[in-house]
Amino acid sequence: MKKRLAEGLPPKPERQTVGQFLNTWLDTVCPANVGDKTLRTYRDLVEDHIIPALGRIELSKLGSQHVQQLVKYLRSKPKSPRKKTLNAAVSAGAQEQEMPPTSECLSPRTVKHCRDALRAALNVAIQWNLVSRNAAALTKIAKERKPLPKIYDEAQVPRFWEAIAGDRLEPLFWLALCVGPREGEVLGLQWPDFDLEHGTVTIQRSLQRIKIKGAKKSGLELVRTKTQGSDRTVLLPQIVLEKVIAHRTRQAEERELAGGAWQETGMVFTTHKGTPIDPRNMLREYYRLRDRAQLPKIRLHDLRHSAATILN
Repeated sequence: MKKRLAEGLPPKPERQTVGQFLNTWLDTVCPANVGDKTLRTYRDLVEDHIIPALGRIELSKLGSQHVQQLVKYLRSKPKSPRKKTLNAAVSAGAQEQEMPPTSECLSPRTVKHCRDALRAALNVAIQWNLVSRNAAALTKIAKERKPLPKIYDEAQVPRFWEAIAGDRLEPLFWLALCVGPREGEVLGLQWPDFDLEHGTVTIQRSLQRIKIKGAKKSGLELVRTKTQGSDRTVLLPQIVLEKVIAHRTRQAEERELAGGAWQETGMVFTTHKGTPIDPRNMLREYYRLRDRAQLPKIRLHDLRHSAATILN
């Protein structure tokens, strides 16, 4: 008490639970320091996993043993049914509470994300003089052994090029394979990002589907790239540059055909009405082309790894 008084603090720390503090952290600190997608991830981790296990504990009494117990609990916690599966069951007449639990547990990655989110929150609690140490920072988690990324090899890439030839999104897939942008980054490209004279493209934003707290539906929004180092200018291979130029011509034709229905957004890859393409629709088209060519079932994101391997 004397130490706290000497530091100009109340004799006793404010009494609040871990759950109360985490909600305050989500509502006041996170919106100003992380992107909307990261905030949504933090909120899901906190509300679905951390608060149910630790929410009632008094914040000042939270110790490493509590966090270690949380990690142990999460490792054996069954995954919740996927939303699509749940909706299908409900529409078929099944009650949500009657859904059989899945035998699959949370992934080690999800468990680590929960620990990391709690650690980030407790760092703020230290700054606010609510706790004297970070209990989550003292909790160790065994490193997950990551599998090698799946890629298209040099024999499969020509089959992929053949599969996408003539497709409306062909230039998008060429960019994904030869330049290596993330999914949201390639969908967030606008025409001023391209310097067609010098053959470069600048990646500086990402298109993501974001659901704001309290909103009924999510919406497409342009946000910052994942990290500051993600902003970059890339020299385009000649064939990719030609595909982009041809795409600009085709988009001009679509604009003329759409007439008054066209919504000018300045986006490079759009729907037939000029609006941004939903990432889910882009993925559906990629899966269709991939499966038609009987190629390995790798994610669109794995084209980034394929690009690095091919260009090497």
